[in-house]
Amino acid sequence: MKKIILCSLMIILAVSYVSTAGEERDPTEGKKLFLTFCSACHGREGKGDGEASKFLEKKPRDLTNQRIMFNRTDRELFDFINHSKKDFHGAQFIPAFRLEFEESQVWDIVAYIRSLSQKSRGDAVKGHKLFAGYCAPCHERDDAAREESGEPSEAAPADLTDNDRLSKITDRELYIAIAEGGLTIHGPSIMPQWADKLTSEQTWDIIAYLRLLHRRQSYSGKRDEGKKIFEHNCSFCHGDDAKGQTQVSKAFTVPPPDLTDRAYQKDLTELEIYIAILGGGNAVGHSEFMPSWGEVLADREIWDLVAYIKSLEGEPEGSANKENNQGD
Repeated sequence: MKKIILCSLMIILAVSYVSTAGEERDPTEGKKLFLTFCSACHGREGKGDGEASKFLEKKPRDLTNQRIMFNRTDRELFDFINHSKKDFHGAQFIPAFRLEFEESQVWDIVAYIRSLSQKSRGDAVKGHKLFAGYCAPCHERDDAAREESGEPSEAAPADLTDNDRLSKITDRELYIAIAEGGLTIHGPSIMPQWADKLTSEQTWDIIAYLRLLHRRQSYSGKRDEGKKIFEHNCSFCHGDDAKGQTQVSKAFTVPPPDLTDRAYQKDLTELEIYIAILGGGNAVGHSEFMPSWGEVLADREIWDLVAYIKSLEGEPEGSANKENNQGD
């Protein structure tokens, strides 16, 4: 009887649910969808221990299990949820849950599911530094430099910002490629093996950074939301006008930078700002007085903040205080 009630409730919810998800991956929206449609079987924390799981012959996956999840690509998760692969939930169970999700909603769920198993594997801040030392000399070299060196075009490193390609590669495949060389996943033979130079922990740190590189393409940040976050969390040191001249900043041996200074922002990329907010000033070689916000702000909130900070570049004096509801 409980099983019938649960299934009936889920079907009713599926019919009545109104989508609020945008075109970009949003783990916050994904969590809402997960709790509504998936938690009955997978449990509220994704461990496969939902109330309905006791009635199933084939138990739901533990989505927090890193060993299992790092062998699944984002595309595979999308296909599972979208019912492109019929063996995911168990053949007898799929018909009752053939929900008509929009594609953006499925990607939102994928983003949330990923967050369940990636809380402790790899540090993107450390990975950023390791990437700069070991990977950037090849992966950040432009086409002109490669052509000048006589490097064959087929040996060109992969575009690590290509979300469509990288979402089809598992964490395990990335790990093997870094440790054992590019040929292990059909990459260029010029990609060296790093197993003798990098520890397992360092390799996972680089993978965390690589995931940041390509998944970042799915969200551009909203300036108006970033402004609110700046006023609430950053203005205490950086000032309401973002010029870094506050009573608090006078006590710092290295004062906060003027974020409206075009010269300062000229070579400052959005990714560098993200890393600085995520890991603190030390993460990008700046002031130790800049704290880490990675445990306070959600990923999308950091990107919203990045969008606002980049918008300050070269603005007329006082404009940082004006209300602006434009979203990127």
